[in-house]
Amino acid sequence: MSDGELTGLLAQPDWRPRLTAAWMIAADRRETFRDRLGELLLPSQMCFAGQGYCLALARLGTPADAQHLSLYLERYLRRRDLYYDQHWAIGALLHIDKVAGSHLADPFIAPAGLWGQWCTDGDAAASRAHLRVAALCDLLT
Repeated sequence: MSDGELTGLLAQPDWRPRLTAAWMIAADRRETFRDRLGELLLPSQMCFAGQGYCLALARLGTPADAQHLSLYLERYLRRRDLYYDQHWAIGALLHIDKVAGSHLADPFIAPAGLWGQWCTDGDAAASRAHLRVAALCDLLT
């Protein structure tokens, strides 16, 4: 699939083509889409598509990808009334940490961190989210 076709899918007003495009980006590790994925993730305007954006960012796995996920978590973990793609984002960030040997998720999952304030099942939920993202990333390898 060409970059133009993926760009077209990401512009569709439906979550299905966007999710498909994100999976294709994740599978091929198309770094040119990094910032576009971050731009689409942050406003969280479409259900289900954010799952794919988080997976693709996890697969790309650089500090720049982690930055997009961190910005998302900073915004949406402060909103206890919104249940969007927070689990996918923390799972993706934890996956990047595991692969890169970094600790970018630590401020979120610390005992007084935003994750524990947003999620009542804190550590266990973050662990499950990480395992899910890691399994999907392994599937795409």
